[in-house]
Amino acid sequence: MELHNGVEAIGTSYQPRQVVPEPASDGEFDDSATPKKGLNFRPYLRTIKRRSIIIASVTFAVGVLGFIIGDPGPPIYAGGFRVLVEPVSTEAKLTDPTVVARGGPQTNAELDYATQLEILKSPKILSEISEQVKTKFPDFNSSSLREGLEVKRVDENGQTKILQVTYQGYSPDLVQHVLEVVSSKYLKYSLEERKSRLGEGVKFIEDQLPSLQARVSGLQQQLRQLQQQYQMIDPAAQGGNLLSRLNETTVQQQDTQRQLIEQQTLFNSLTSQLRFSPQEAVVAAAISQNPTYQGIITKIAAVDTQIAVDSTRFQPDSPNIQALQEQKQTLLALLQNEARAIAGESLTGVLSNPQVTAYQDSVRLGLIQQLVAATTQIQLLEARSQDIAKTKRELEARLREFPEIAGRYTEIQRQLEIATRTLDQLLVQRETLRVEAAQSQVPWELISKPGIPRDVNGNPVAESPDRKKQLLGVIAGLMLGVGAAILWEMYRDIFYSVEDVEDGLPFPLLGSIPFYQHLLSSSDPVDLSKVDDDLEAASNTASFLNAFDTLYGNLKLLFFNPPRSVAICSASSGDGKSTVALHLAQAAASMGQRVLLVDANMRLPDIHDRLNISNAKGLSDFLVDQVEPSYLIQQSPVAENLYVMPSGRAIPGSAKLLASAQMQTLRKRLEEQFDLVIYDTPDLLGPLDANFLATYTDGILMVVAVRETKRSAVNKVIKQLEKYHLPILGIIANHPQKAKSLEIPETIQIGDREISWKLPELGRVTQDSSTLSIDS
Repeated sequence: MELHNGVEAIGTSYQPRQVVPEPASDGEFDDSATPKKGLNFRPYLRTIKRRSIIIASVTFAVGVLGFIIGDPGPPIYAGGFRVLVEPVSTEAKLTDPTVVARGGPQTNAELDYATQLEILKSPKILSEISEQVKTKFPDFNSSSLREGLEVKRVDENGQTKILQVTYQGYSPDLVQHVLEVVSSKYLKYSLEERKSRLGEGVKFIEDQLPSLQARVSGLQQQLRQLQQQYQMIDPAAQGGNLLSRLNETTVQQQDTQRQLIEQQTLFNSLTSQLRFSPQEAVVAAAISQNPTYQGIITKIAAVDTQIAVDSTRFQPDSPNIQALQEQKQTLLALLQNEARAIAGESLTGVLSNPQVTAYQDSVRLGLIQQLVAATTQIQLLEARSQDIAKTKRELEARLREFPEIAGRYTEIQRQLEIATRTLDQLLVQRETLRVEAAQSQVPWELISKPGIPRDVNGNPVAESPDRKKQLLGVIAGLMLGVGAAILWEMYRDIFYSVEDVEDGLPFPLLGSIPFYQHLLSSSDPVDLSKVDDDLEAASNTASFLNAFDTLYGNLKLLFFNPPRSVAICSASSGDGKSTVALHLAQAAASMGQRVLLVDANMRLPDIHDRLNISNAKGLSDFLVDQVEPSYLIQQSPVAENLYVMPSGRAIPGSAKLLASAQMQTLRKRLEEQFDLVIYDTPDLLGPLDANFLATYTDGILMVVAVRETKRSAVNKVIKQLEKYHLPILGIIANHPQKAKSLEIPETIQIGDREISWKLPELGRVTQDSSTLSIDS
C-alpha cells in the first residue's frame, strides 16, 4: 500500500487472473480479445464506415474536378529524330578531319553531354528556330517550342553518343515542320560551333605566344649567365669532378702529413745527437771544410807547439815567448775573422757555441748533412701541406655552393624545356587548328530523319491521352474524404461505439450496457416482471438486465481475488454511472450476494430518488456524527439482498470527509458485513471526492457514455488517476441514447474478396437461476 496526499491507497493487490476478454456490443463477453500490439486499423475502418457519405461526396467532387482539370484535350501528335554527335568506330575516328589535321589519333576529352543539352535548349537557339518556323506558321512562338521540345541522350546510363530529339503538338504538319527546322538548325550549329571553337582556339594561342616566347628568351639568357659565371656546362659531371678532386687532395694531404711527421722525427733525432741547431750545423760543416780556416788552425797549433818548446827555455815574459804569444793572438784574430766570414752576418751568433768551430770528422759531417737535408725537406713538406690545405678549402667551398648553383641551373633548364615544349606545341596546334577550320564537313550525323509515326495508310498517329491527372484527382479526392472524416471525428471528440471505447482506452472492457427505452422516461430500477406483454419490450429489458449480469460475472471470474468494493466513476456527469451502479448492485444481489450500494455523491445524490427511499440520514451522518452504520443502511425495495446507504444531508467539504480516517474505518466494517460494496461517486473532472473515495476501494469501474463522453475528458481523467496511482479495474461502455447511424452493410466486396466490417463474437455469458457460465 502507498500513501497519496495523506490517504491510504488500497486495492492495488487485485490483479487480473487472465487477459481481460473483449465484450461484444450486445453485452456478451468475447474471450478472444487480447491487449493490442502493433498497428490497429480498426478505428479508421469504423470511421470510414460511419462517414462513408462524406468520403464518397468529397471523392466524387474532387474526382469530377480532376476529370475537368485533367482533360487531355485534343489529340497530340509527336515525332522526332536522332543525331550521332561523336564518331563510333575506329575507322571513323581515324578519318575524322580533326584527327587527320592533327597528324594521327589524339586522346580527346569526352563530350560534356549535360552542358551540350542545355545549350541545344537555350533561349538563343530556340528563338532562332521559332523565328524560322513562324514563316510558315505565324502563330507559333518560343513558348510552344519550349513546352513541346525534348532533347535527351539515348540511354543516359549507357555509353551511347546519340541524342534523341522529340516534339509534340496538336498539328501533325506543324510537328513535322518543327522537327525539320530543328534538325537543320542543330546540324548547322554543330558546324558553326566547331568553327567558332577552332577560331577561338587559334586566337587564344596567338595571344599566348608573345609572352611564352619572351619567357623562353629570358630563361635562355639566365642559363647562359649561370654557365659563364660558374663555368658550368654539365652540373652532374662537374659535380663529380669536384668531388673527385677533393678526394685526391685529401689523399695528398694525408701523405704529406705522414712524410712531414717522418722528417720531423729524423730532425729531432739528429739535433739530439749533434747538439746543433740546423744553422749551427751548417756553419760547423762549412768551417770544418774551409782550407783557410783549417790552415790558420794548423798555424795556431804550430805556434802553440813552439811556445811550449820555448817555455822550457825562456821565461814567460821573455821576448821570444812574447813574440810567439803575439803571433798566436794575431792568428786567433784571423781565425775569428775567417769564422765570421764563413758564417756570414746572419749567423754570427752561432759562433758562441764552441762545438761549431771545433773540428768535425766525417761521421759528424754526414750527420750534419742529413740534418740539413731533413730541415730542407720539412720546409718543403710544410709549404706543400699549406698549399694542399688551401686547395682543399677552395674545393670544399665550391662543393658547398655547388648544390644551390646546380639546383638553379637544373630549375632554369627544366623551366626552359617546359616553356620550349609548350611553345612548340602551341605553334603546331595553331597550324593544326587553322587546317581544321578550313574543313566544311558537318561534325554531327542524322541517323533517323525527322518524322512522326504514321499508320498503314500514311495518316499521322496521335498519342493516347494521358489520364494520370484524372486518376490522381480520384485518389486525391479519396484521401481528402478520408482526412475530412477523420478530422470531423477528431472535432466531435466522442466515442461512437463500443469498439471505439475498447480500442481507444488502455484498460479491459468489462461490460457494454445497451440502450433501454424505459430509462428515457423513468429512472426507476428495471424489473423484468413488471414489463408488459410486448415481446419486443420484454426482449429489450432482458438484454439490458443480462448486460449487468455479464458485467458482474466478469468482475467475479476474471480476478484471482474478486473485488469486495468498487467505485463507479465517470469522467463527466450524465454518463450513466448511477444507473450502472444501481443495476450492477441489483444483478449481484439477484445472484445471492449481500450487496451494499453506497451513494457517495454527497453533492448531487440520486440513488434515494431512484429507489424511493429516505435520504434523511446517510453517509454524511457517519462521517460527521459517527452514527452507527446499522442505523444508516436501508433495505432496497427491488432485491432481497440489496442494501442501500444514502448520501445523507449535504454538507460542505465532502472531499475532506471522504479522505478521513472515519471513511477508512467505515470501509473495513462494511466489507466485513457485505460480499460486495458499490460506491456511486461524483464525476472525476469535478472536485476530488471520487479520487479520495477510490483509495478505499479495490478499484474503479470507469463508465464511458457512447456518443456523449468526450475522449479528451476520459484521457485527462486517466492521466490523473495514473498520477495518483489509483487502480482502474476496467471500462463499462454505456448507451444512454439510441445511436443514429447510417445503415451500412457489414461486408463489402472488393474485386473477388469480401471484407467484413464486424468482428466475430467469440464468447457469451449466460445465466440461469443458480449458475453463471461462459460459453464459447
